[in-house]
Amino acid sequence: MKHLRKLLSASLLSLIIFSCGEAGFGFNVSADSPVTAPISITIPATVISVDPDATSINYSLGDVSAFNDALRDLGSAGGGIDRNSIELIGMSYEIEGIDSEENLPLDELTIHILSSTGIIATIPIETTGGMLTNVAKTEINLTSTAGNSIISELSNSSDVNSEVIFDLGTVPADPNSREIDFDFKLYFNVLLKVRNL
Repeated sequence: MKHLRKLLSASLLSLIIFSCGEAGFGFNVSADSPVTAPISITIPATVISVDPDATSINYSLGDVSAFNDALRDLGSAGGGIDRNSIELIGMSYEIEGIDSEENLPLDELTIHILSSTGIIATIPIETTGGMLTNVAKTEINLTSTAGNSIISELSNSSDVNSEVIFDLGTVPADPNSREIDFDFKLYFNVLLKVRNL
């Protein structure tokens, strides 16, 4: 019965996204299921130009339920997740919900990959013209060090926690305080291989 439940679970997951290639068959469960969080940046009222404090938000890949379910199935035999069963294809991000009058200077957009001991990888993102603006889904340029750190976290803790930092540049004076609200979406494109060819 347990074996049957695993087969049924795998069949259901395959309805989400199924991938195959030279490395084997697997469930690419997070490529189109981003971790999404609303961002809110407050710019205080001021009669001079100001450089607002940086804003950060934490993400957990475990918040993507389909990904969580697939990891649980892969590790249900005991002994944790086999590092060789995880392939990081890439990461992407998306920004939406910014009005044209909210296109402000952006000094920094950085992703930190976190472990229980601290930051294990830093991923700087080049912004469009150094401005905070809407961005269609865009691939992130990952170094091999950052990629290996993400895979290690997945195999050791079955999750990836990250911190995204938005640091605006100097913004013009405005007698009224402003609130800039938008959505930041982070995609981990991970292939979870269930068997080798």
